[in-house]
Amino acid sequence: MPVQPRSKWPATALHSRLRQHRVPPANAYETGLPRESFDLVFSRFLMCHVPEPARAISEMRSLLKVGGVLGCEDYEQQSVISEPPSRCYTRLNEISNAMDTVFGVDSNIGLKLPRLFQEVGFSDPQVAIQKIIRLHGEEKRFWEITLQEARPAILQHGVAAAEELDEVCAEMRRIAEDKTTLVVLARVTQVWARKE
Repeated sequence: MPVQPRSKWPATALHSRLRQHRVPPANAYETGLPRESFDLVFSRFLMCHVPEPARAISEMRSLLKVGGVLGCEDYEQQSVISEPPSRCYTRLNEISNAMDTVFGVDSNIGLKLPRLFQEVGFSDPQVAIQKIIRLHGEEKRFWEITLQEARPAILQHGVAAAEELDEVCAEMRRIAEDKTTLVVLARVTQVWARKE
């Protein structure tokens, strides 16, 4: 997640160095990078944003040298919950599903990644699952902030009304401040495979 002005976390020296480098925009399906030139290609939370994830994974595979490794991790929106349960996270998932339909993407792609790796030619993908869970801390506000960032698109496409978004975000803020409510921010599937 990029450092936002409202974030408590200061930019690190690494962030300062990275800002000095230009990262040109690229197409996930046709990167323009040299084929069979990389030992490692990695994507994080990209496949949930592209309409044709298998095509993007195939492009990344084509960049690898023989023996190179492709790593990919992505999440499942429907894994986002709280304990005790809260309507705001149920509604977040409904809004996300509706926005997926609008943009033709899949925010629940995590568990599908191993199959997609096999479809593009990896014979032996490896898999790990991580859950990002918080009982307290600023990280509990992740989905509230994300919903606020997505607000213009959500309103534009009529997926939710402004008043409802205000209510959902206010409830998420209350939960973030409540140190007795657990939030599962996401279940993340990590897949990696070596090009043969």
